[in-house]
Amino acid sequence: MHWCQIDESYLNFLREYESRIPYMDYGGNHYKPFFHSLFTLENGLEYVAQLNHAQKRHKRMRDMPDFKRIFIPVRRKNGNVIKHLAAVINLNYMFPVPSNCIQNVTAENIEDVRTFKDDVSKSKYINLLAKELKVIDAKNLEKDAKKLYDLKCNYPDYFISKRCFDYKELETLAQRFN
Repeated sequence: MHWCQIDESYLNFLREYESRIPYMDYGGNHYKPFFHSLFTLENGLEYVAQLNHAQKRHKRMRDMPDFKRIFIPVRRKNGNVIKHLAAVINLNYMFPVPSNCIQNVTAENIEDVRTFKDDVSKSKYINLLAKELKVIDAKNLEKDAKKLYDLKCNYPDYFISKRCFDYKELETLAQRFN
């Protein structure tokens, strides 16, 4: 997986039809990264998802086909390592993006999408993204995303499917945008 940013005009285009399409830029030092590619369709559309901030209620929830928690190891002052709930992923909100609307975000270009007060905060953020991406890669989300996609397409009335975007409609919109 890779961190990425999505063309803002494409996101705005999709929001005209699906208001739950997530935002990426929350101003200055508030950036919620997308990651890709969960899977790629034959027509070249890539499915992406986004990390969301963990909330207290997420600690009590369990992972589901459409919801994944991201725990990262954190060393406490006493030397013990604990698992910290850093973020969550709502796979039900994954969506297709034309590859020409995706730009990878790396340590070298991170300042194009987010501001930092100093080099220390930039370094900490880059390290956090690296830890989160390592956990994401270990979760095998590609398989889970494809299963969820197939579930939505083949069983649209299933309770989990009802929480998902209409992937086929979004694919049609993505092709129209492209």
